[in-house]
Amino acid sequence: MAPISSDMLHLIDHDEWFGVAAASLQVMCRIVTSPGSTGENLRNQIHGNTEVISSMERILHCKICRKHKLYILVIKILTKLPMDAAPGVGTKSRGKFIETMARIFTSDSETQDSSIRKLAGEALAMLSEKYATIFLKENGGVVDDLSRMLFKADHNTYRITAAETLKHLCMHYKENEDCFKELMKAMKDVTPKVLIQILPHGSTRKEVQARNETDKDKYQPPGADLEDGHDSCVSSQDNGPDEIISSLQEKDEESVDRKLHAALLSLCAAIFDRLISDKGHDLTPPVKAIVSEDAAFSFVGKLREMVEINREPTANCLMIMKIISKMVISMMQHGGWYVKKNLDRTGLTA
Repeated sequence: MAPISSDMLHLIDHDEWFGVAAASLQVMCRIVTSPGSTGENLRNQIHGNTEVISSMERILHCKICRKHKLYILVIKILTKLPMDAAPGVGTKSRGKFIETMARIFTSDSETQDSSIRKLAGEALAMLSEKYATIFLKENGGVVDDLSRMLFKADHNTYRITAAETLKHLCMHYKENEDCFKELMKAMKDVTPKVLIQILPHGSTRKEVQARNETDKDKYQPPGADLEDGHDSCVSSQDNGPDEIISSLQEKDEESVDRKLHAALLSLCAAIFDRLISDKGHDLTPPVKAIVSEDAAFSFVGKLREMVEINREPTANCLMIMKIISKMVISMMQHGGWYVKKNLDRTGLTA
């Protein structure tokens, strides 16, 4: 760790010390990410060494170091440190790292490197799962920043990461902590907006069922045409390369959309669970806010529509159906006005 703790990279010259610093960080990264006592011992040593921590923080903020991609190794090392331990590095320093990751991830700057933004998002998702209290106490504004990212249409990957991070924070909700109360206050406002965005709009159940029947008619299992002397795989060769590429792109986009919907629904399910378990909150207002004036069905009816739309045997569809089931169970346990009025009528409890 000496080449990093001495910080010769910044005190003397980047070009002269870059190779040494990079090699040292690579070794540190391999060890701290390894299981067993060796990795644990080095993680504790780094965590207790303020010089090493300070040097790595400077690397994160240094434009020259970013150019050489040293930040990748630094982020991987810092996310593995035992933040709940007591030695050398204080809570404020740990919170500062989370703040740095949040600022990078939520930045709208066009000059921001997409690779470091993605890595910072992954770090946030990991840290929010393990250190929710530190995450919120030291970075209260990050909840609003992540909430805004849920509605950014430019990059679904970032929206998925933001949803996962907020879900982890909600799962660690502590009733007596003010920072968690502020979190749930924000999430109560976010939930209707998220669900209105992803739930089906303007379709009646008959229209949904008609689309499903049409999709079934279009689907043919592999080898279904062999009796007629035609192989479905061979017949696809009649399509030009442009049609094939277009079809593949549509399937990829649909897969990403469903992965996004699963992440957003999972966040909403976590919020539902928290609102139900906390006696100070009521699930009814956010549920009422979801149903727009021109909605063909109730909120529960829309959930059923979503189940009918996502009936394909894929991982994302199965995940969506599982999350919707959890949400319905939560509403049944809550026993609100919508349970008696809607659950039996829609058949989701059958």
